[in-house]
Amino acid sequence: MDESFTLDLSTDRPAFKPMLEQLEAGTYNFKIVAAYPHETKSKKKAFKFELLALDADSPINGKTVHKLNFLSHAVGKNILMRELKVVGVKVESWADPVTGIIEAAELEAQLATVGEQIIGKMVTALKSMRTNPNGQDWHELQINGLSNLVSPTSNDDLPF
Repeated sequence: MDESFTLDLSTDRPAFKPMLEQLEAGTYNFKIVAAYPHETKSKKKAFKFELLALDADSPINGKTVHKLNFLSHAVGKNILMRELKVVGVKVESWADPVTGIIEAAELEAQLATVGEQIIGKMVTALKSMRTNPNGQDWHELQINGLSNLVSPTSNDDLPF
């Protein structure tokens, strides 16, 4: 606690600037630092990614953003399945080979452990924005591939 700071008790601005909103639309590099089933405050089931921003020229470089995939309908579940597939998860094995249906219990069991397989993976994600039905801006990330960035494997690889 040796850092000095100027006291600012103004209440006219938010405590923290939302990070995702700082990104322009486009593709960025991230590292998956956590991935797990999540329940929102309103009791909606979701899958949560915690993504560390890696682009040196990004306004959020070195910061972690959270990405939620809501699991309340098939569209949201399929978006998550596509994202997991592009990072190397064999989601096809979760479905019945004849019908293609993934049972709810199977999905829940797989999502409980899939994070262990993908933590540490370097990914690319497309940042976009759209307006919701209430006229508010929604800022979204969609994981769309593996990144070409290389993560250092040991301290010997670090430049300092």
